[in-house]
Amino acid sequence: MPLCRPSKRIPSPSRGGFTLFEVAISLVLVTFGVVSVLMLFPVGIKAQEMARFQIYASAKAEEMVESFTSTTNANPSIDTEGLMPWDTSGGYRAQAWDLEARLSSPRYGIMPLPLALAGRLDSDNDEIQQVLSQGGYIYYSQAMATTETEEQGNPASPPNDIQKLIFAVSGYAQQNCLHMMAMKDWPYFCPMPSPPLNASHMPDMWIPPNGNQAGGAYWSYHPWPSPLSMGPTSYYGEDWDIPWESIPSNLDPDMHVVYDWPLVPGMVHVGYFPYACGLQLQNHNGPTTFPDGYVGVAPSMTGAIGYAQAAVWYFQKKLGTGTDYFSPGNVQTLDAHAPFLTNTETDRWKEVQAFRFLSHAATTLTSWFAYSDTASGHMDLSNSGVTIPPMTANGFTSMPPAGQSSITIFDQGIRYYHERAMYLIMQFCAMYPYDWAIPRPTNRTIMMDYPLIMSDMWSPPLVGTVFGSQPNAPAVGWRPVSAEPIQHIGVSQTYPVMNATSSQSPSWTIPAGIIGLDATMQQGSSASAQVNGSIFGNIDHYTLAAPFKAAERCREIVFWAVDWQSYEDFETLPSAPVDASKYALSSPRCTSWGANNGSGSSWPPWYNQRNMYLRMGDMQFRDEQMWAFRNPEKCELFMQPTANVATGTVTTGWEILNNPWNSAPDQGSGTTQESVFSGLYGADRNYNQVLDRGPVPRSVRLRAQLVARFNFYDPRVQAILR
Repeated sequence: MPLCRPSKRIPSPSRGGFTLFEVAISLVLVTFGVVSVLMLFPVGIKAQEMARFQIYASAKAEEMVESFTSTTNANPSIDTEGLMPWDTSGGYRAQAWDLEARLSSPRYGIMPLPLALAGRLDSDNDEIQQVLSQGGYIYYSQAMATTETEEQGNPASPPNDIQKLIFAVSGYAQQNCLHMMAMKDWPYFCPMPSPPLNASHMPDMWIPPNGNQAGGAYWSYHPWPSPLSMGPTSYYGEDWDIPWESIPSNLDPDMHVVYDWPLVPGMVHVGYFPYACGLQLQNHNGPTTFPDGYVGVAPSMTGAIGYAQAAVWYFQKKLGTGTDYFSPGNVQTLDAHAPFLTNTETDRWKEVQAFRFLSHAATTLTSWFAYSDTASGHMDLSNSGVTIPPMTANGFTSMPPAGQSSITIFDQGIRYYHERAMYLIMQFCAMYPYDWAIPRPTNRTIMMDYPLIMSDMWSPPLVGTVFGSQPNAPAVGWRPVSAEPIQHIGVSQTYPVMNATSSQSPSWTIPAGIIGLDATMQQGSSASAQVNGSIFGNIDHYTLAAPFKAAERCREIVFWAVDWQSYEDFETLPSAPVDASKYALSSPRCTSWGANNGSGSSWPPWYNQRNMYLRMGDMQFRDEQMWAFRNPEKCELFMQPTANVATGTVTTGWEILNNPWNSAPDQGSGTTQESVFSGLYGADRNYNQVLDRGPVPRSVRLRAQLVARFNFYDPRVQAILR
């Protein structure tokens, strides 16, 4: 039997575990993981914040460009014509067709940061400081959510993140087309057909004196609708009717026959004004008195015939008497849409004016004569016609067409005159934008019916003095230049006497240095003997119609984010410097009516010229009528010093926005008004109507983080989207 060996014991496996070293390594790894995750939170928050700012910037850039393309250039409270180019705001920065110039106003909600504050901001490549060094501004948005609203209706707004966005318009602006030429803000508009264009005007030194004799020197303006006498001491009203289009120094002296002519001096006047405006009925103050003593009468059948008399005389004076434009048998053979009869293009205005006035005058006959009237001795428009007596003026006599016994107007003729007049007017405006002989019809108001004029920056500028400055302040302005020489430039409506060649020169002294509008002002060419006219520059320097690449017209809106409202003085700092042209100044004018001359009598209104300080108060600062003027921060400006005012003080009572309508504490030549206009007292820039001071001292520099860049097209010609 085999021997049994004792069994061998097998040891059990040992229990596993971590050493302290392994635990330490694990904790380090976990720590790195946790820390890494924690580090991602601020990065994520920062990325989220940047994404939010980029959305804000996108929305703001789109709003700015949209506002720019639709912003109105109508500022009804301002003057657009002056004696010289620098006398109105049209040629200055406030009216420039550049994005930042148009939108940096109380209406459109972008405002420049105070320069002292903007100078403390750092950015990549020091771009912010480069913009400032080149004369640009850094802008911020108004606190309100929307722009282009009436400031009086805006509620107080709490601080919001969008105000941390600041932005600049980078890249140089183009040289823009002039949207108004100060010496004559053409085009003028009126309904067509129409009588000679007339307008309200103050009886001042800029209009020629009335004539009171028959003949070529006769010319008249009337205190209408104010029933004042024609004596020099009675000029107290401003509602004077001035027939601008027929002024002696303008294009066509024959036109005044259509407007007002003493057929029998002192007894019978014919023309538009005697017919339509001879009797002053307002307040029952009596009739209009004409320069030769003729007393006006109410509109009547006789007056309508007299108006047609003058229009027929003008028609035949311009187009001759060879063609029968009156008898129905011949009128029906005439084509109202035929081309111009005149081959000389510079004389085609005569044909347009002839039909314009004849059509308007003939149409007035329909108020007094029936289409059909069979009563004995009655004239009508379909059977017998309305007989128009011939008349003589300025050595020319109107007469019946060959083979006719009288000048007779029928209904068929009235219809033809109107259709022909409108056709010729529309053709003329489309073909000759640089022929200013005829006002543009309001029934053809299109963007393209506009002369393209720019400043000639390569010719010697015009030099003169600022009107009304004491002592005379020197003024310099660029000469205008147009695509083509302007034909029949005429005189301006506001200053119609500015023509030294006029036989009706004024009896008072025109200020020295004033150059009249006339043919000698026209531009020349380097290839011609005349390079520059007395006003216009060199046509060779015209570039508005030159070819260009889209990239040449692009600028950039650059956005940064920075908490600039954390500065201790962000609301107490003065506004950025305001361009002087943001102050709406009236054009040159004469003294107030009835100003005492020191001996108890009143000076005539043309005796004194209003100086610069008086002109500062001649124009109302109306919010709803000024889109491009006043301090861009106007609605937030403080009206009193803030240096000693405690933080948290309610500012409701001394911000401009909280004043009644038409109140303008920033208007005038006083120190207080000038200080408010310039924003010297600071502004409620977060618009919570409380004076705020941030925790960051002014000695600290903040870094602005680049958010986004947007390219936009910078037009040279005004193109408003509607």
